[in-house]
Amino acid sequence: MSMLLADGGSSKTDWALLKDGKQFRWQSAGINPTLLGREKLFAALENALQKISGERIEKVFFYGAGCENPDAQKWLKAFFKTQFASQRIEVANDLLAAAKACCGEGPGIVCILGTGSSSAFYDGQSLRDALPGPGYILGDEGSGTYIGKRLLRNFLYGHFPPELEQAFALWLSAAAAGKSGKKPGREALRAYILEQVYRKPGANRFLASLTRFISAHPHPFLSRLVQRSLDDFLHLLQRYPQSTELPVHFVGSIAWHFQKELLEAMKRRQLQPGLILQSPMEKLIGNYM
Repeated sequence: MSMLLADGGSSKTDWALLKDGKQFRWQSAGINPTLLGREKLFAALENALQKISGERIEKVFFYGAGCENPDAQKWLKAFFKTQFASQRIEVANDLLAAAKACCGEGPGIVCILGTGSSSAFYDGQSLRDALPGPGYILGDEGSGTYIGKRLLRNFLYGHFPPELEQAFALWLSAAAAGKSGKKPGREALRAYILEQVYRKPGANRFLASLTRFISAHPHPFLSRLVQRSLDDFLHLLQRYPQSTELPVHFVGSIAWHFQKELLEAMKRRQLQPGLILQSPMEKLIGNYM
């Protein structure tokens, strides 16, 4: 029996081919149907699956950001059917992958904090009252894009402590300089930021990438910025009456890398921490093998 398993996010997609008790794993670029549209989605999938070209796949399970959309589910199922003629193809929101990985067959609140953010109550079998993020422009509280926006806003308004402002300007200048080696001044740096956010594709990934600066520069100002961003997300969990009784689980790079700030924010809101996973793939593979 051969099975293809995928966990797709906006920044990256984790893949696993399970065959004869063995596994082959790889990563590809982010695959989010909401952001890509049909044509770019198919192109991204074709590129991602080159590594297993010619394989006969009997079952496909694709969990991804933006896959709660019926059109996205239809596109993905049609693509996989054409590629593999699989007997069973399932496409579902990445929240379901997180729930299966964190909760197993028990109930819990499951959250995703990565490039984007989302949450749901899982009753042990299915998601209920899911709150998929409305995207980085309208919401995605606590996500990498949300934190990145907050970081840039403070920088552009001059709210950074002086020593931190200089460090961030140098860090961002290195990225803006590219291969030219010429580091831009303050005004050129502002123009670079606005171009990346408003004119270039992948603004959400650019914003989320700024969290690497925070990880590399421990500072009380940045720690407070992250905690406030995470608290904005935790505030949304009040929609679930079960959040005061059940463990709250997290999957995603932001939850993983900022565990200290997340646990402190949860403590203030008297929420019970559950699992915190960088990716659900390990546990999902265990479920299917």
